[in-house]
Amino acid sequence: MGPRSLGWVCLLCLCGPLPVLADDAGMAPARDAGKAPVKDGGKQPVKAAPTPKKAGGCVDVSSDASFASVGYDHIVTLTSGCKKRMTCSVKTNVNPEPATVQLEPGEAQSVVTWRGSPAREFTPDVSCAPAKS
Repeated sequence: MGPRSLGWVCLLCLCGPLPVLADDAGMAPARDAGKAPVKDGGKQPVKAAPTPKKAGGCVDVSSDASFASVGYDHIVTLTSGCKKRMTCSVKTNVNPEPATVQLEPGEAQSVVTWRGSPAREFTPDVSCAPAKS
C-alpha cells in the first residue's frame, strides 16, 4: 500500500462511516447513535451557523466553516463599526499563527485561516486595537 492510499485509509478511519454508505445499508450512521431521529432525512447543513462576537469593542467578528472539495475552509469575517482605522490579529484554535488585518471605518474583510480542514468547528481568537498612524 502506497503512502497516498495509507493517508486516505487514515482519513476514513478518523472521520468514521460515511453517511451515504450507512443510509444505503439501511442503518443510521454511528455518530447518530442514541439521538432522536431527524425528520429532514438526516441531511446536515453544509455551512456552520455564524457565531457573532465583538473584538476591540467596535469590530464584529463572525466565523464560518464552508465545505470545499477536500474539507472545510475556516473563514473569519471582521466588520468595523469603528470611527478609527483598526489593526486586528486573527488566529484560531486550529491555526495559532496570527494574521494581521487593517480595517478602515465601516469596512468588512474575510480571512481564510485554514483550507481543507477535516474539522467543521473552530474557535476564532480576534483582538483589535486602533491603528498607529
